[in-house]
Amino acid sequence: MGEVYEGVDKRLNRRVALKFLAPDLVARENSIRRFHREAAAIAGLQHPNIAVLYEFGDWDGQPFLAMEYLPGGSLRDRTRGGSGLPFDAVLAYALQIGRGLAYAHRKGIVHRDIKPANILLTEEGDAKIVDFGLALIAGGEHLTKTGAQVGTVQYMAPELLQGGEPIPASDQFSYGVSLYEIATGASPFGADNAAAHIAQILHGKPVPLHSHRADYPKLFSAIVTRAMEKDPRDRFASMDALVAGLEQLSSSLSAPTAGVTTAALPVFPSLPAASWRRFRKPVIAGAVLAGLSSFALVPGIREPVRNTIFGPSVPAQKRVMVLPLQNIGADAANAAFCEGLAETLSSLLSQMEGAQENLLVIPANEARRSRIESVREAARAFNVTYAITGSVERQPTTLRIILNLVDAKSLRQVASRVRVTELQQAAALPDQLGADLANLLQVNRPNTAAPFGTKASAAWDLYTQGNGLLEDGKPEAAL
Repeated sequence: MGEVYEGVDKRLNRRVALKFLAPDLVARENSIRRFHREAAAIAGLQHPNIAVLYEFGDWDGQPFLAMEYLPGGSLRDRTRGGSGLPFDAVLAYALQIGRGLAYAHRKGIVHRDIKPANILLTEEGDAKIVDFGLALIAGGEHLTKTGAQVGTVQYMAPELLQGGEPIPASDQFSYGVSLYEIATGASPFGADNAAAHIAQILHGKPVPLHSHRADYPKLFSAIVTRAMEKDPRDRFASMDALVAGLEQLSSSLSAPTAGVTTAALPVFPSLPAASWRRFRKPVIAGAVLAGLSSFALVPGIREPVRNTIFGPSVPAQKRVMVLPLQNIGADAANAAFCEGLAETLSSLLSQMEGAQENLLVIPANEARRSRIESVREAARAFNVTYAITGSVERQPTTLRIILNLVDAKSLRQVASRVRVTELQQAAALPDQLGADLANLLQVNRPNTAAPFGTKASAAWDLYTQGNGLLEDGKPEAAL
């Protein structure tokens, strides 16, 4: 439906992906409306595993999206040779994609075209969902005729092939097929032609994943198989439930502290060229377009292949900095909480600093003062060996906090902790997160009591938000 080009945002000096509606579709009203709906769908999603939309505009009557530039290629590129990926890599991608998809479902959006080609990778190797052009938004206008099939046949759920309405469980089926494919390098419903493929999806039974990959845990194979059940009622109740199963599997393999999840997230070298990247004719490439003066199209630049170190443990010397936490959902109150929580994490690390000589903590406010936003920038400015990154998602009654330990030299995510806490129990978080940080860094933690009693959760929440507002230079709002 669209054509994607690499470009440069001249105002902020950053690479972007410019997606234009295909020329033959510009005159079609339905296509224009679908393109607008894609912009609306992405704009409402703020998640580290969903591509970011920077701008939606129009150039010479042709609508465009300016989106996050993802130079790492797609998951389809990773398996072009017909062989699957190592289990650690597939589990890492499964968790990332699953979390992004679960978040979209919680926001009332069904993607409808989940497949390896629509999962792109950052330079650091993190997976991001793209192409919401077919997305169905809860309460939104239906642009597809009843019974019409949209999506990619090889990944479509049986109920969609039979003309049913798209539901979150339909995305779950496509997700399961995608995981099977990147794990084995083959489709679970392989056939010679589209008709035979559809018949296999409707009536065939895929060979269990572990029959192809004996090195994969049977529990992972069982999770993928359940996601691909013919009847949506036999699949997981939600993507959140599926992700919870993967987190339990990851926890059992890593044996972390009870109540948290660890996942090794390896990074692969960037590909020579991303399959989604296309370019206009050379006479236009590099030009600044009238009416699109903030962006310039540029020819492809080959990213150097990076050597990646897969170390199983944390080295002795540790210079650590807590980077700004991502605010999932872009809630204003949660933004202040994220700022304050980063300070809390930095303070917890400082308490551990006095208990061992091999730990040096760079204060989190230094990252803010120096406008450090990436691990690469932290390594360059402060010579850190590790960075703590993460995200916070606030729901009406719960907080979901993810903490990641990233090796600043290889940019590899070494481990992760996921903690879901009831807001009524939030006062216990400092003690729990302190234990998480100590486990991530493999350091000793001094015996300290939680700063607030468990009955003061609301007070601790407000205190953390106020601390964040103070750090953000808003003392009046903090009062």
